[in-house]
Amino acid sequence: MAARISALRQVGGFNENAIAGEEPELGIKLGLAGYSMIKLDQEMATHDAQMTRFGQWWTRSVRAGHALAHRYTCHGRTRYRDGRREIRSDLVWGLALPLIIVGLLLPTRGLSLILLGAYPLQGWRVYRRYLSDGLSPADAALVTRFVMLGKFAEVIGIMRYCLNRIRGRFHVIEYR
Repeated sequence: MAARISALRQVGGFNENAIAGEEPELGIKLGLAGYSMIKLDQEMATHDAQMTRFGQWWTRSVRAGHALAHRYTCHGRTRYRDGRREIRSDLVWGLALPLIIVGLLLPTRGLSLILLGAYPLQGWRVYRRYLSDGLSPADAALVTRFVMLGKFAEVIGIMRYCLNRIRGRFHVIEYR
């Protein structure tokens, strides 16, 4: 990234409470201050997260949920609506639907389990989107599984953010 020092100073630079997602958060602050950003249509670098185990991916997804909740808290009600759609999606698929299914198990004598069928339907929508983005069917299927599973980890991160905000302190969530 390249930026004017005066612009960074005007918006206060990076948010020290952002444990992840600090670049998008800074971009929103700059945009709200009237600056414009230019995204180059070229890959400038690659990021090797060095994740080789499922647990590392899960922890990083929890961290992503925490970062998303922080960005939403800071800028979700601005004209950018930062994180609004993602938060809603995580809360619906990773929290509300499971709670509804479990909460209705006894009153419906198990019929609420039919609602589990919403997950493959949503997965199909996600899969089709990745196919249209040019991924191979195998890659689109793999990404879809992790996108859908990630909703649960991200909800944990959102809840962790809420707890940390109440406590008034934020801790880095390491995944390595």
